[in-house]
Amino acid sequence: MSKNIKKKTIIIYSLIAAFISSLCCFAPIIFVLLGLATASTAAFWGNYLFFGYWWLFLAIGIFLIFIFLLIYWRKHQVCTIDSAKKNRRKIINSFLLSISIFIVFYIFIEVLWELIWIKMGMSDGEIFGFVANLTL
Repeated sequence: MSKNIKKKTIIIYSLIAAFISSLCCFAPIIFVLLGLATASTAAFWGNYLFFGYWWLFLAIGIFLIFIFLLIYWRKHQVCTIDSAKKNRRKIINSFLLSISIFIVFYIFIEVLWELIWIKMGMSDGEIFGFVANLTL
């Protein structure tokens, strides 16, 4: 298998993990765009999920990277400790590549989320004020 195809597979796995970990912030926007929720409801759920459970979504994403890399290396016949020692550099490089892509894409999604909320006319203060009014 060529190196180019291997890198594409690792990149795809990393993007999937980053997308799943960013669902705490991105899912409410998808609901608004599909017409399943209003902007105020999406703002409430976005803040609730982000400020309450962002660490859980991030942990799930990192866990998925480990699972995807384990599946990836099992497909490439790295199943024993001896074969893992032989391919140590490749395993470390693939892990560093996937974590780097994960971090960059996760930050990109977070910034995109903020820009979409600003474009919709809701600044951070309005979103936080809305949530504060709901809890009073």
